[in-house]
Amino acid sequence: MKSTETKQQKPLNKKAMNKANHGNQFTEALQNALSVDDIANCIERMFDAVIVTKGGNTRPDYRTQERAVTLLLNYTVDTPVQRQEQGHYNMDMGELDEEELITKLAESPAMLNKVQAMLDKAQAKSE
Repeated sequence: MKSTETKQQKPLNKKAMNKANHGNQFTEALQNALSVDDIANCIERMFDAVIVTKGGNTRPDYRTQERAVTLLLNYTVDTPVQRQEQGHYNMDMGELDEEELITKLAESPAMLNKVQAMLDKAQAKSE
């Protein structure tokens, strides 16, 4: 599980994480802080995870190892599980505030895509 791609590392501190408060910014902050090799090494270490018992003995940490397998399979066999947004909005067309709707659509790409798909279908049916 070695990678030839590396990035210049920048420390990921609390200030950087506070700046990265939304999806793309957070992803960018992580990409700047962690190289592909760092992530691969972390997943690799997960395969060797152990739990130290109260008596000082160690045993395999099967949950962590299972998560490592899941991550590896998601990234090598299939795409990772994508974040899904769900929103439920009740709209009274008589009292519709266009600016509020535009703001909600701008803040939710999933909702915007769904509304656009519905408009496309309605347009096709009306022709």
